[in-house]
Amino acid sequence: MTVITVVGSLPEARSGFLLHRLVADHAQALLAYAERLLRDRYTAEDIVQET
Repeated sequence: MTVITVVGSLPEARSGFLLHRLVADHAQALLAYAERLLRDRYTAEDIVQET
């Protein structure tokens, strides 16, 4: 687990950064989960990329 501190940023910018970091850290797990649900790799990739 990576701990990142964002100092002196606006709350909106910080929350956007943290969401991006969360998705980046868990992209593989999200893709695997979506693929199991949808049973289609390409659609799962599209959905995870839209996140």
